[in-house]
Amino acid sequence: MQKLDLIKLYSNKRALVVDEFPDMRASIRRMLRSFGVETVDVANDGGDAMARCRENQYDIIICDYSLGKGKNGQQILEELRFTQSLNHQAIYILVTAEVTRSMVFGALEYKPDDYLIKPFNPLLLQARLDNLMLEKQFFSNVYEALDESDYEAAAEHAEVLVNRDRRYRVAAQKLQGQALLQSAQFDKAHKLYHDVMERRRQEWACIGCARALIGLQKWTSAIHVLSELIDHGTESLQVFDCLAEAELALGRNGVAQAILERATVSSPYGILRQINLAEVASANNDYLAAEKAYRRVIKLGVNSCHDSHEHSLGLVRCLLDKEKQQISGNSDTFKECYTVCHRIKKKYGNEAQVILQADLIEAKTLAQQGEIDMAIEHAQKLFAKYREEENILPGLGLDMAAALLAIDKPNQGREVLEDLAERFAEDNLLLAKIDAMADQPISTKAKENASKINAEGKVLFETDNFDEAVAHFRMAVNHYPNNVELKLNLLLAIMQCVNTTNAGAAESLEMVDEAASLIASLESLPSVHKAYQRYQSLASEMQQLQDAA
Repeated sequence: MQKLDLIKLYSNKRALVVDEFPDMRASIRRMLRSFGVETVDVANDGGDAMARCRENQYDIIICDYSLGKGKNGQQILEELRFTQSLNHQAIYILVTAEVTRSMVFGALEYKPDDYLIKPFNPLLLQARLDNLMLEKQFFSNVYEALDESDYEAAAEHAEVLVNRDRRYRVAAQKLQGQALLQSAQFDKAHKLYHDVMERRRQEWACIGCARALIGLQKWTSAIHVLSELIDHGTESLQVFDCLAEAELALGRNGVAQAILERATVSSPYGILRQINLAEVASANNDYLAAEKAYRRVIKLGVNSCHDSHEHSLGLVRCLLDKEKQQISGNSDTFKECYTVCHRIKKKYGNEAQVILQADLIEAKTLAQQGEIDMAIEHAQKLFAKYREEENILPGLGLDMAAALLAIDKPNQGREVLEDLAERFAEDNLLLAKIDAMADQPISTKAKENASKINAEGKVLFETDNFDEAVAHFRMAVNHYPNNVELKLNLLLAIMQCVNTTNAGAAESLEMVDEAASLIASLESLPSVHKAYQRYQSLASEMQQLQDAA
């Protein structure tokens, strides 16, 4: 394309320059006008930039990362992508003076079209923009289809362009693969990526292949492809995200947590990954890791379109669960729980389900403080309100169940959990949380897992490997802390271990204390529970052990 053609191309574009410093805004504005852009608007902060983007459709946005108070350049792009307010053919260039690894990774999370380090001159900016403009023009039909969410058409347009121009061959293949994934044509996407990998094993094709395998629910195959990339030293955070997704689908939540923790070290500013980490750690009952992640999410959520009441409520749940686990009676913990709930009710005063959630968590806090009568009164009133709500949010359902369980209403709590599991049967992370709260498996996956755990434990019992049986069921109870059958199996393993091994007096006493704690945790088991008779029998035997000790 000739220089004159490029100037004509620029003349039809509308640009926005976002920078907190007037001199920098003016400088970039002059550069763009010298390239041929006739309409160049400016904004001095994130709020001003978002307001202008709501009023106008921009073809070029050049935005500084640091914009003082309010949204930064990454959060502006984040919201424009989230709200689909930025056309696919538009160009977004992020500018920064910072070059730290974590900042760069964070800035690239939402895939700006380019990334410029200050200071830069007109020649560099024009060279980058020229290349981007020509590429966007080449793929205009693809981008128009993507703007219409017509992913099948976008894939077809991209396929036509694969052999049109060698310069854009790889870009066309990437767009085609992405559109196939978005239109759920996973078999076609897998073939495309596999063919590319056959010719030359490129990282982007391996990631695409893994995503197609995940779409086909071939979790193990996807894990193999992604693990190879990690073994070869990939720095693509998408690899870790996909790997965590596949591990979660297989129920290996602990592995998924470790993967996400590794990724957040490289990119601590990626809020969606931090949210995922917080939720996975919570489902794993790793309350310290969950608390840390939720505090990070809340900090990152300021000015982010992904900010949610669920993050603050998630923090409170972690604090209460950690307190319950440690039994420290820390008044500061309870004070923070009430403070956060009050702040949420003030901020979301018009959202009935959010207010109900905060009230439920306050009722749970009362119960943990020992104010049982008051907690019961509050929880019962809130349960009546809960039953009147329609389209219950998952978080509200979990909080309702937790409050009912806290006031010793296991049947009602289980009813709420079963309803959630039925309505959100495809949400693996939510199902993991539900099963962690329940006294027996609810999801199909948890039932299968419990059956496997018990079968393996049975083999250990039959071969008199009671030490291994104790370790086996300890791990299971840690994963499903409220599961009655697993607790009773652990109790039996401990008792057998104490009776048949040559453990020292101190070790035996520790085991007896652990068994006593298990018995105590089951004292409120209702007589109608199917495991009640077994519980009573083991409790009686346990009493004899304690007397002997």
